[in-house]
Amino acid sequence: MDRRMKAQTQSFRKNLKEKRQNEVQDEILRVAARLFAQHGYRAVTIDMVSEDMGYSKSSIYYYFKNKEEILWRVFDTIYETYVTSAQETRDEFKGPVQTMRDLIQQHLITVMEHHDWTTIFFQNEGELSKDRQRLIRNRKRAYNAILETVYKEGVSAGVFRDIPPHIAVNGILGMCNSVFVWYDELRSTKAEEVAAHFVSLLTYGYQLQAVGAERGGATDRSLSVAAPAQ
Repeated sequence: MDRRMKAQTQSFRKNLKEKRQNEVQDEILRVAARLFAQHGYRAVTIDMVSEDMGYSKSSIYYYFKNKEEILWRVFDTIYETYVTSAQETRDEFKGPVQTMRDLIQQHLITVMEHHDWTTIFFQNEGELSKDRQRLIRNRKRAYNAILETVYKEGVSAGVFRDIPPHIAVNGILGMCNSVFVWYDELRSTKAEEVAAHFVSLLTYGYQLQAVGAERGGATDRSLSVAAPAQ
């Protein structure tokens, strides 16, 4: 009995230690991401991170071997945030129109709610090693492929414009990703509200009338944009 209780106590202490280490690692990443986004990756030093946290420099090095390792973990973490959300939405497939709307909305909210991390993701890829840059590019392609698959479904169903999916998706994501440049200055508008406006704009365009009406009622499948079913 005593042996079992001792083993349980040791296991509890080990789990507690691991939990505390994970919390410290997450804190280091949050602080470093904020500093990288504010001052630029090259301008930030490990000394700045440790001073901001009130930790010793050696404490930072206990968890991360160098600054690039911190940067890589930021890239790795934010990518997992994006791709996990996209995969779950794809797996819950609600038809191409609603699924694409959900994917766009979730992507936008992630851009805005993780502003510092997203800023780094789009501005500091060149600071990574060549191997890691290659891995990030492959991951971006894998993420885009999720949306491209849904777009292809929409084209096949006759509800999306019949243009190459990789062009459509890169255009959509390019517009969404640009939000990180200006959203930080527009915090008075909620992320959900901005996302809703973007989804509406990307789904219906900015004209009130249908494109076909402007062409005298001609129906051009490559130019039409179908509204989602009510």
